[in-house]
Amino acid sequence: MTHTHATSASTAYAAEKRDVIASVLRDNMSRPASNAEYMFDQAMLLRKASSH
Repeated sequence: MTHTHATSASTAYAAEKRDVIASVLRDNMSRPASNAEYMFDQAMLLRKASSH
């Protein structure tokens, strides 16, 4: 039971992670790459998303 729950939770997490990364990429397209503070924020979000 625990294994099944963990698998579905991890699948849901993977889907959410894809959504987050897609939205980050869309945001990056619409903002200047020279905005260092913004890029740092996005890098931290990606690090947080990939740490699981």
